[in-house]
Amino acid sequence: MKKLTELYLPLVTKNELKDINEEQILSKLWQEKEGSLEAVISRIINEAVLEYMRLDIDSTIMQMLFLNDYLIGIFMRNFEVLITNYMIHYLEDKKVKELEEDKVKELYEFAKKVDIKLTLEDLTQEITRIVA
Repeated sequence: MKKLTELYLPLVTKNELKDINEEQILSKLWQEKEGSLEAVISRIINEAVLEYMRLDIDSTIMQMLFLNDYLIGIFMRNFEVLITNYMIHYLEDKKVKELEEDKVKELYEFAKKVDIKLTLEDLTQEITRIVA
């Protein structure tokens, strides 16, 4: 048996931009409950860009586009880790404390196959199926 808290994977961040907390932006995914991964990630990125633009009034469209591309890269580089951590976070919300080794392996394998078009509802159904 493995404790869920031991299963979280570290995010790969660059933290190259001031006023941008990459881990905080990436972890917003865990708060989402519905919609496709693509739509949810797009919304999180757009909100982060708009928030940054409010912090830096002198921002230009080019800076906004750069930040958008930068955040897309961060999400794509961390996609498998984000999915894995989303699944663990979901299970913790469901009060699951431990998983058997074979269930852990199945979750990790599933995270490698998740497509960005998958909805969060379908993702949570699959998580439930795996740990049942």
